[in-house]
Amino acid sequence: MEQAIQGLVGTIMKAALFGGVLMLVVAIIKAALLKVTRKQPRRRKRSWGYKRRKGEKSESGAFTASSASIKNKMPGGRKITESSWMKSSSTGYSGLGGANSPLVRQPGSPIPPQDSIAALEIKPYQADRNYSEDLMDRGGAYVARSHLMSPTERDVYKVLEKAYGDKYHIFSQVRVVDLVNPNVNKYRPKSREYLSLFRQISQWHFDYVLCCRGDFRIFCALELDDPSHKRPDRMKRDRIINRVCKEAGLRLERMVVDHQRREVRLVEKAGS
Repeated sequence: MEQAIQGLVGTIMKAALFGGVLMLVVAIIKAALLKVTRKQPRRRKRSWGYKRRKGEKSESGAFTASSASIKNKMPGGRKITESSWMKSSSTGYSGLGGANSPLVRQPGSPIPPQDSIAALEIKPYQADRNYSEDLMDRGGAYVARSHLMSPTERDVYKVLEKAYGDKYHIFSQVRVVDLVNPNVNKYRPKSREYLSLFRQISQWHFDYVLCCRGDFRIFCALELDDPSHKRPDRMKRDRIINRVCKEAGLRLERMVVDHQRREVRLVEKAGS
């Protein structure tokens, strides 16, 4: 009796194992058949005239046609040849659509305006355009300043012109990097160290620069310390500018306007 029960249990286990293997094989076969018989998505046909190229945008933001991507066929399968393309002749325009084409000028008909002809031209996309040019296309991107200097800076300039104009040329709003550069003997150009030093001062300007009249040799740079120099960010800038000039060996003087006495006086020297 026990042997019969054990035999029955063994038979059931074998049948279950065989059934599991059979189901796995059937699932693999179904997956393979589904992959083979799966329908490929139909590709949408594009228009005869243009092919879109990734990355090319028109002024409206959509893709534009490339001159190299225009097919050499017209609607109906007819090829574009030199004789079929629009060209001028003594009898008028022969063009894309033959004698009945709207592009053809019949003898005695008026000449089409230039703007309609220009509208037919395909303008090549400029690959070097940047975002600022797109903003300028919208109009009103820039406005011109009315004066180079503020009223206080203009008044100080007049004082400097009267005091030093006979000996020095006086320039205003001069970039710091026009007078000071990173040391190329110590740091290789375009290296990390060079670019760090350059970018630190690339956006800053000196208020005034005095140059000798004979050979334009730089005499000194002048900074006008108005109340804005008391802000933390300006104090940091002044600290760095003082150290830059000291490192480079450029003379820097700082001035302040005394409105009560109506005079301009030096307040400190760079690095003091």
